[in-house]
Amino acid sequence: EGGSVTHVRDYLDNRTFDTLAEAEKAKKDLELKTTGWSGKIVPVETDKLAKNKRESYKKYVSIAAWQKCWVAEKTEADAEALARGGSQELKGEHGWAGVTVTRITRDEYIKVDQDSWWSSDRTAFYFKKENGFYKATYWVRYDLDYKLKGHVVDLKLKDVGSLGGNVGGQGIAYNQKIGTPVFMFGYPSGSHPDGNYAFTGKTLKWSYGKTFAAAAPAVKG
Repeated sequence: EGGSVTHVRDYLDNRTFDTLAEAEKAKKDLELKTTGWSGKIVPVETDKLAKNKRESYKKYVSIAAWQKCWVAEKTEADAEALARGGSQELKGEHGWAGVTVTRITRDEYIKVDQDSWWSSDRTAFYFKKENGFYKATYWVRYDLDYKLKGHVVDLKLKDVGSLGGNVGGQGIAYNQKIGTPVFMFGYPSGSHPDGNYAFTGKTLKWSYGKTFAAAAPAVKG
């Protein structure tokens, strides 16, 4: 591997981009390099709060993880105040974290541990409000980064000698002695010397015999 290949691979393995625009620019730059690269942009989910960043992803988490990110002092009671059927959301001051309240069936509600009203993984809190049954789930917005994923191709040329020396071939000789035995073949094109028909250049022709003196005034030969 050449140094350029190693450099590109290190770049791909170790670099992430904050925005899709930055990743697209880097992708274009790589495609223009002499070391070939072919690949795509893939999103990378992080565990960093998105804060005010537009490119983020929403992840439902346990109440413990959620409480670390919840910037306003909200409680389950606040979630109950939103419950009017369907799904509703309560967001924090900066939109980093929030609660989704969804109306559920009575059957789903009564399956929950009625001593705690929490799901076993503590990602959902169940409650009853005005003869309706509800579930509060907790989400956080995390930072979404981008990576370039693909293949690096580095082509190198090596001198292995002549083509004929590797795959075989036929030589061309000039000014040979008259009367020398020869065997010739090829794909001639143009008019036949006797004028009867034209060669197409697509069919293999051959001839053998001894060389003899001839003249071709048209080409001063």
